[in-house]
Amino acid sequence: MLLLFPPERYGFYPRCPFFEATGLLCPGCGGTRALAALLRGDIVGAWRLNALLVSLLPFAAAWGVLQLWRVEVKVPRGIWVGLGIVVGLFGIWRNF
Repeated sequence: MLLLFPPERYGFYPRCPFFEATGLLCPGCGGTRALAALLRGDIVGAWRLNALLVSLLPFAAAWGVLQLWRVEVKVPRGIWVGLGIVVGLFGIWRNF
């Protein structure tokens, strides 16, 4: 879908409610356009749109593969807390 209907040219993709309400970029803003750029092979463009998504995508892909193989992975609570902090800081940083 992202290859056939790029978000830059088609306006039917959902807009970020946080951005609509505040005018500020949330940590996920640009994620759809970044995924479309990655599908086209434009890693630098994707990085510029949402560096957090590009950074975390390999981990999400590995997690998905492990889930398909039904491998149970216990992620320590500290990792989730750290990830939450990173996402929050990224959201703040990208608005300055």
